[in-house]
Amino acid sequence: MIEAVGQAFWPEYFATIARLLKQGGKACVQSIVIDDALFERYIHSTDFIQQYIFPGGCLPCPKEFQAQAERAGLRIVDDMSFGLDYAETLRRWRAKFLEEKSKVLQLNFDERYPMARPQRLADWCIEWHWLGYGQSPACRRRTRDSICA
Repeated sequence: MIEAVGQAFWPEYFATIARLLKQGGKACVQSIVIDDALFERYIHSTDFIQQYIFPGGCLPCPKEFQAQAERAGLRIVDDMSFGLDYAETLRRWRAKFLEEKSKVLQLNFDERYPMARPQRLADWCIEWHWLGYGQSPACRRRTRDSICA
């Protein structure tokens, strides 16, 4: 999940993958990506994901992902989008959360922070995925596995 890694650490991230792969080996890197056209604006701003889900993290765009991989001596040999599967994962996550809500509330979350309100977070994740990037075929490509060799 490269989106949890800060942009400043991407060179080290990919270099580590390249260094640890056996000769002829492959690595699967799961990522949520942002459209190439939106990347420059995105990296100069802060959104909910950057603040509360992956503090200090950064969503790569496909172009930057490929460039970082290539700088480390890797090449992308396969790429698979799985947005619909991820949407189902979020749906199940929310259902399980609601089923276990009483246990979660016993954990005494501090109400000042969105992450401290798990139901709100669960609802937000579902809305973000279904309304934000689960609806159109173009948007479904934002959750992907890239195979690097």
